[in-house]
Amino acid sequence: DTVCIGDTTNFTNTSLGSAISWIWDFGDANTDTLQNTIHYYNSPGFYNVELTVTDTNGCVDSLTLPVEVYLLDVADFSTDTVCFGNSTQFTDMSNDTIINWYWDFDYDGTIDDNTMNPTYQYQDSTTNTFLVQLIITNQQNCNDTIIDTVSIYPLPVADFNNTTVCLNDPTIFTDLSTDSLGNVAGGSWNF
Repeated sequence: DTVCIGDTTNFTNTSLGSAISWIWDFGDANTDTLQNTIHYYNSPGFYNVELTVTDTNGCVDSLTLPVEVYLLDVADFSTDTVCFGNSTQFTDMSNDTIINWYWDFDYDGTIDDNTMNPTYQYQDSTTNTFLVQLIITNQQNCNDTIIDTVSIYPLPVADFNNTTVCLNDPTIFTDLSTDSLGNVAGGSWNF
């Protein structure tokens, strides 16, 4: 059978007669003597596979057929990092003609989207990192998977305190705003 690189190729002997020995030459300097066998190719490409059979009378026959091992495309994606409550843009960065995309944004086994460059809005505000899985399929039906981490910036929590003073005395306002990553850069006051 025709396979993708990384899969094993199944070889089934369909010779007629009373064969007692089989020699498979897989076209990549490897051989086997089983009647039916499997083989793993290390590189994509075309291979001429030869099967030589010998029957009980010592008669020998052989047949050569081509086998193609398809190149496996490498799954990859990029994202923008957004604040919680905004949609994250996912961009497929895979390296070939992909015909199917399967995105699992929470890595929970559920396909959330099957478009090339989807957007997704996370609802769980208790964490700021999520595992995302992308499975791609190319025209030869070869699959590859990537699992990567996506970060979402937490929203800051605005807070302040102030002093109580008499009229015409200055009031001191202290910014107590926080976020879970400690990245509060500033804000604006509206008195």
